[in-house]
This record gives sequence, C-alpha cells and structure tokens, in this order.
Amino acid sequence: HRISEVDGLVNNDVTVIHRDPDGVFWFGTKGGISKYDGKHFANFTIWDGLLNNHIVDIERVEVALTESNRQSELWFSSRRGGISRYTEQRSYPSHLSRGYFMISWAEV
Repeated sequence: HRISEVDGLVNNDVTVIHRDPDGVFWFGTKGGISKYDGKHFANFTIWDGLLNNHIVDIERVEVALTESNRQSELWFSSRRGGISRYTEQRSYPSHLSRGYFMISWAEV
C-alpha cells in the first residue's frame, strides 16, 4: 500500500524518510513534514514553525541540557537553508535559536 496525500501525507513528493526509536515514521516532503504513527498523520508546514516546507534531511540529535539530563530532538534541514527542530515537549517544530553549537555530521 502506497501512502499519499489521500491518506493524510502533507505532500506526495517525499524527499526523506526517518523512523524514530518509537517506530514513528517522519516523512520530509517538498510541502512539509508528516509524522505517521501507523494510524494517524500529523502534518507540519511553515504555518506550524518550519523555516521552509521543502525538507531535505531529518536527523535525530541528542542535546545535553545539563550534564545528567539529555533530550532527544529531530532536526529538519530545508532546501533553502535553515534548520527547524522538534521535541515531544513542544509537539510542533521551531527554529533553531542562538546558543546551539553547530557541528558537521562528519565529525560525529
């Protein structure tokens, strides 16, 4: 069975797929992000906090809030530049703000 906009996908042009540790699928498309738990879709676009709707990559990042407290985030990179992030605590994407230390994925 192919998943499409008819099923709830935000856009049919899928550019990247990510499966998180909980088994949830994240689809980056040319029209935004779709989160799919196997039953329901939640869609995110620029109206929900993405910098750009054309998503080219999705990465899971562990962020150290304190020495003993870590938080998992999803980072969405877009075609025209910029990174948006998603945390379960916020339940919607937001822009990366100042204070984040950017590293190359090749360094990880």
